[in-house]
Amino acid sequence: MPTKPDIKTIQITDNRARGNKRMWPSLEIASTVSNWANGFLLGSLIVGVVSTFLISRMSNVKEAHWDELRQASEREVGELRIKTAEANTRAAEATKRAESERIERLKLEARVAPRRLSGEQSSKMTMALSGKAHFPIAVVSRLMDSEGKDLGDDMASILVGAQWNVARVLNWTKPDKGVFVAIVEGTTAIIPNELTSALDAAQIEYKTITISQNDLNTASPAFQPNVLYLLVGAHP
Repeated sequence: MPTKPDIKTIQITDNRARGNKRMWPSLEIASTVSNWANGFLLGSLIVGVVSTFLISRMSNVKEAHWDELRQASEREVGELRIKTAEANTRAAEATKRAESERIERLKLEARVAPRRLSGEQSSKMTMALSGKAHFPIAVVSRLMDSEGKDLGDDMASILVGAQWNVARVLNWTKPDKGVFVAIVEGTTAIIPNELTSALDAAQIEYKTITISQNDLNTASPAFQPNVLYLLVGAHP
């Protein structure tokens, strides 16, 4: 007769009987958080790509702006150099004009200043006449011309000091300007080199002329033949 198998009873434990404990977080929350994390990761990647593009793009834009600023600065420097050069040119021209005006003013002052022999001129004229032959001469200045009289007196004084026989005439009526070494035309008188050399040494400008017959009575006493004259005319 077959043996009857042993039958064992297995008791199934109900987990709910262990305090109802569940896994945390739940599937729904885990799925949601995972989806958010994936979204954040994707967003971060997109932001990284966009940031990289923007950094590269903006770097190029900044370089372009810097180039433009450098070019503008170079233009400003160039314009400043041009303006500086123009200002220097204007300053040089102004200086040149001022110097030219100063020279013209000095010339004008020399023309209008009373004619007198300076100490240097007197010394040079005296040295040129020293030890040389001396001659009779009449120093003639214009009527009522105090400036011409002073210059005539200066030259007459030097000639007297050099032992020349000097006559002084103060009433010449001709309006001629300048200083003249003169003799009456048609006479045998000569103009001595001693006189002209002395005038040249003192840098006194003069002309050599002859007195015409029509002008003999333009001074008193009248101009005489064979007499040497030093005429002091009007101020040039």
